[in-house]
Amino acid sequence: MDDPRKRLIDTAVRAFGDNAEMKFVASQLLEQTVEPEAPGAEEAIRRWDEVDGEKKHPLGRILFPFIFLLVSAVIWADGLHTFFSSSDAFGSSRLSSWFYGYPAFENEEAPDFPQLTAEQKLLLFGDTSKSTKSEKIKALWDSEPQNPAYFAAYANEFLAEHEKLPPDFLDVARRIDPDNSWFTCVAAGVVAKKAVERGKKKLSRAPVPKTPEWVVLDEARLNEALALVRQARGQPLYHDPLGDLLKKQVRLLPATTPPEVSYTWAYVISPSSAAKRTFPALCEAIAAKAWLCGATGDSATLKTLIHDAQDLLRKRTGTEVTSFLDELITNAQAHTLAIDLVPSAEQLGMSSQSIAMRTTLDELQRIKDQAKSRRPNSAQDLSQRRGADIYSGFAGSVSNRLDHPPPLDENDLTPGRLVDHEILARFCAYGVWMGAMICLVAVWAYRFRTPPVVRRLGLRARKLLSFSDRLLVMVIGVGMPFLYVQVLTRFTRLGGRELSLYYQDFQIPDIDSQPLAFVQWVGFLLLVTLLSVFVIRWRLSKRARALEFQRWQHPLLGLAIACTIAFIPVAGGTVANQWSPGAYVAMGIFSVPALWLAAAISVSLFTNSPKLLQHAVVARALVPAFATAALLAFLAVPFYKAAALHWFHQDKLLRVDPEHPAISKYEYECAVQMRKETRAILGYDP
Repeated sequence: MDDPRKRLIDTAVRAFGDNAEMKFVASQLLEQTVEPEAPGAEEAIRRWDEVDGEKKHPLGRILFPFIFLLVSAVIWADGLHTFFSSSDAFGSSRLSSWFYGYPAFENEEAPDFPQLTAEQKLLLFGDTSKSTKSEKIKALWDSEPQNPAYFAAYANEFLAEHEKLPPDFLDVARRIDPDNSWFTCVAAGVVAKKAVERGKKKLSRAPVPKTPEWVVLDEARLNEALALVRQARGQPLYHDPLGDLLKKQVRLLPATTPPEVSYTWAYVISPSSAAKRTFPALCEAIAAKAWLCGATGDSATLKTLIHDAQDLLRKRTGTEVTSFLDELITNAQAHTLAIDLVPSAEQLGMSSQSIAMRTTLDELQRIKDQAKSRRPNSAQDLSQRRGADIYSGFAGSVSNRLDHPPPLDENDLTPGRLVDHEILARFCAYGVWMGAMICLVAVWAYRFRTPPVVRRLGLRARKLLSFSDRLLVMVIGVGMPFLYVQVLTRFTRLGGRELSLYYQDFQIPDIDSQPLAFVQWVGFLLLVTLLSVFVIRWRLSKRARALEFQRWQHPLLGLAIACTIAFIPVAGGTVANQWSPGAYVAMGIFSVPALWLAAAISVSLFTNSPKLLQHAVVARALVPAFATAALLAFLAVPFYKAAALHWFHQDKLLRVDPEHPAISKYEYECAVQMRKETRAILGYDP
């Protein structure tokens, strides 16, 4: 009588060929595994006969691995090239540098912009054949000796390198720009440097600090600096020519790609601030002399100093706004002047001057204390919650120094924030790839946990799965979780895309915080694992019932899958709604699939389970599932890049306007507002 059980075993061990010993051991193992009734034996025999009779197509076997390796190599090469060829332009924000980072130019090497003419490159970088920055910029000045901006740029770099001005600085300045007191004030600041030194401040509980004592280090230099200040009073204009030059330079810089835009940012902030730093030294000289006048009772000289200071500040705050740094310096030095002029005027009985100046000093002190307090204002709070990562801290650092910071439009912040989210999605894709590859290697290596006979039988049993079965594993076990996470994170609030990365961290209780996207993609990998196991078991219960797969019940696995599906939106809702208890709920849900998986791995690895053959079959079937998950993650990377570029082109806030060179439009607006507030405090404007 025909015995389906015996024919099933004979068909199964046919794969061992002429190896009688392996056949015998395999037969004995199957005798213990296959039930006497051998349910589904005929279907398994028919499937094995089909597999054994199929003609092997090498192309079919290597096509998927080839596509996988090709896509992985291309995406990794692109990511690593961008990462290692980009300078860390944003400090700790390496994630932003990965997108915006421009190529790092060693030794101030100028980038190659082939669309620029030789004259334009000279304007941007000077003569790049020279060794020092001042020599490079001198070549620019030599090309047009009557240009005040070129001369100012050369003098600025010369001062930065040599701590002194070029020879005949004032003679040249008076020849090419005789009415501009900017050059005279720079010269006065250089002379004033190291002429005086601030003494220790006396402690006081008064709202306005006591007048600090000054030590005169070089009286001749102090008097020379103050004489230059008097000369500057006779010049009608105060205009920073470096601002005009920067406008001309920025107009030439390409700014269509993220690296080009970030290079423009770097270019705007890269010039030496040597000339800017002369203004504090100049104000300290005036302040020191004012303190000396108060100490010696010299009211006539003090009155002259007050007029000098007023003229200097009026001119400086009456010129065109160039940068926020300039306005910050002006505001700070107005405080430096007032803190010595006011007490000296009061001490010498100059009531008409001292009353107005004390009000000014009180206001300047309040602004200074306000900046130190670092209490967030509405603009800072909005930028941190809704803005780009590289922008949030900066917006606060400039706006918290203002009484009335310019309003920030949330619509202006949206593109930059979404650029961040696309960058993070791209970064997570690499994490998913690595996580999937770790899982792939683990399940691939599981075969070495089993004896050779079980290993061969596992391969034989895995072939019972048809192409449609394997496709179901890919679609249900991998494709649907991938689509689920994409829809949930990109088209609902549960992806946290309405919040900046600064506010998007998911706090793992008592451990650490991680970006929400990272947590949700970890959930994706867990869901892929559980769903793939479920589908593989389901299909094997249809194709390999004779090997006892029909006895496998899945209530705990079903619960683990349901909890994983719930974990991803619960984690998103916790962050999107800023609901702190939600972290405990989410991690409680997460613990169910995590414990199930840990138990399943422990049973598979550390026990000699009678289900060893079934474990080996499932492990083999999981290999292409994890490979597909890694491939899907990398196939999405070009779309993440395209989306980031789309939002980058929509972002107008972080673009440098050639007419108002600044890191952002908002920085310039803050500079203008600080100018208005400073002039109002000084009494120049209502």
